[in-house]
Amino acid sequence: LPVMDTAACRGEDGAVRLFLVNLDRETELRIRLPENAALRHSVRLSAPDFAAVNGPERECVTRTEQREEGRALTIRPGEICAARLEVTDDEE
Repeated sequence: LPVMDTAACRGEDGAVRLFLVNLDRETELRIRLPENAALRHSVRLSAPDFAAVNGPERECVTRTEQREEGRALTIRPGEICAARLEVTDDEE
């Protein structure tokens, strides 16, 4: 998708870390995970708008950390999300 940047890696613990950035200014994105992946935790960074700037006297970025469950992620406009997934490998 041209409105989303993504990256993923698998840690030594077997968990997959998924990093998503919603570049769309108006539309939230809903990401469905594959059948063998379950969402466990997320850290999200967001600001009031795309032009917001942090500085010594003003911090506008909000950090939200939460336990998650399920197989879908919703990423708000302009939001950065780092998610931890539990993935079971196929035995084929």
